[in-house]
Amino acid sequence: MKDLINLYTREDIINRIKLEPEILAKWEKYGLLYPAGYYDKDTPYYNEENFIQAEKLKSLMDLGYDYDALKKITNKIGLPGGNKKKKLQGKLLTVGEIAERSGISTRTLKYWEEKELISPDARSEGGFRLYRESFIEICYRIKELQLFGYTVEELKDMNLLLLPDNRLQEEILTYTEEEIEKSLKEFSTQQRNLLERINELKKAVKRWEGITKVQAKFIHRFKSQIKAKT
Repeated sequence: MKDLINLYTREDIINRIKLEPEILAKWEKYGLLYPAGYYDKDTPYYNEENFIQAEKLKSLMDLGYDYDALKKITNKIGLPGGNKKKKLQGKLLTVGEIAERSGISTRTLKYWEEKELISPDARSEGGFRLYRESFIEICYRIKELQLFGYTVEELKDMNLLLLPDNRLQEEILTYTEEEIEKSLKEFSTQQRNLLERINELKKAVKRWEGITKVQAKFIHRFKSQIKAKT
């Protein structure tokens, strides 16, 4: 399972670097520090880089720099502390929000998580497990592939097939050349197998459409016969 990215709330930033809430509010007002995104509809979150920047801002303020001076510094040279770790930005969703928007129960989502079919993109300091919005499409794909007869265990080996285009490219770029070649070969095989299942299902659907039409006529005729006798 992938490593989760640690996120911070306003309270985490304030408590960990011993900052007055008013100062953080002014940093945001002056454009010195912005949340990386939001979760739970309107709760801001900060990533590791934001946290490091907050520490640098506080250090500069402790040296006597005011807000205007900090603004000039950030505009001219930026703040030190950027890291090379994967950044997570944009809106994040809780399990409850994923369930509400996808129509898939929280119980099912937690089951998928227990089976390591899915995993959150991040977690907050308070333990909230958070997902990017693109995860909703992943949930739809899992649900639909289960209709095609795939089990959870089978789907665990089909992660590339589950990913939307933007996340597919992002995932592939983390692989080595050998891993890319192997993964794309498996991906192509999985696509072919899926298309075979889809074609078989199309035949079955067409056959059963014919069967149900015949059955519907039988039901109508039988009801008419009963009605005629009464």
